[in-house]
Amino acid sequence: MKEIKVTLPIVKHRGLPVRVRLGLDHFVWETQTGIIYYTFNKWLLTATLFLLMALIYFIKSKPEQITRVYNLVQKDGIFTDEAGKVHDIDFPYSEFDQVNNITEQKPAEKLNLSNEELRSSFMEQKHQLIYRYKTTFEANRAEQLPVEALLKMNKEISELFITEILNQFDDEVVAFFKNTDEIYKIETALMEQAKYHIPASIKLAQAVIATNYGKQITDNNYFSIRENDSKENQRTVTEYLTQEQILKYKEFIISYEPTKYKKPDLFACKIKQTFKKYYSPWASFRDHSTYLTKTNRFTPLFTLGNNYKEWAKKLSSPFHGGLGYSTNPDYGNELITVIEKYNLDLLDH
Repeated sequence: MKEIKVTLPIVKHRGLPVRVRLGLDHFVWETQTGIIYYTFNKWLLTATLFLLMALIYFIKSKPEQITRVYNLVQKDGIFTDEAGKVHDIDFPYSEFDQVNNITEQKPAEKLNLSNEELRSSFMEQKHQLIYRYKTTFEANRAEQLPVEALLKMNKEISELFITEILNQFDDEVVAFFKNTDEIYKIETALMEQAKYHIPASIKLAQAVIATNYGKQITDNNYFSIRENDSKENQRTVTEYLTQEQILKYKEFIISYEPTKYKKPDLFACKIKQTFKKYYSPWASFRDHSTYLTKTNRFTPLFTLGNNYKEWAKKLSSPFHGGLGYSTNPDYGNELITVIEKYNLDLLDH
């Protein structure tokens, strides 16, 4: 390799320019007053460069760790999503047999039990189920289970919850939870809970409210997450703003009217907003998780553990002690109502 010679454009030594020379086995710092000459061990340098390149390759080509993507299709060993994107997934297939050897305990039929008795029965079976998996794989916590074991365990918890709890109801909310044509909502919420520590009850209740029990799902957006960089496909929504905010955002406001909410006075404003588009429902569930974890103002949420009531309050209007996921002052109470009516807090752990 021919020696490279460069005169530094900014650095000077005693007012005179500095020149450096670089070769395969040496480095020279040259000024008008003298020369400093460094030599390299070529073999050590080559090994270091090789290890650095190998590390960069490993980081860039690391398999995509996906707990469960419901819209992936496997063909000839290749996983692709609905958009045709190829996913490099490293599922530990060697653990399948170990997972499948865990005996599923089917819940006994429960007749004429009170809600508290049903809750107690579910929690007992859920704890037994989790204990079986943790002891089988010698894990201290459920999220430490191998990905396929965690997936199978959450599938069992989901089926148990539907059988023991949701089947006691017969309405549109239960239909929303049980409909798995597009996504296994309960399983996905449990998997996201393990990865991002967002209570499954909160995620499911937010999806219920944002989609109006599954009746209003546009572009696979299950959480009404906005798109700030686009004005295409706008929808009219209601935001609760103060008079000062109305003046600040008046160019975006279609109409407004006073509300019962005081201190400060809030107005129900009709505003056109653009919402994100997702290639699959799972992408929406994942983006909801990353949105909460990566937005600085929501950091206090992750000091609340799995206390769904505190999470609900903090997701409400900033004018009523919340962090502003929604401007609706009743948003927190609406979340709590959905969670408690359908016992969704039983899924939190």
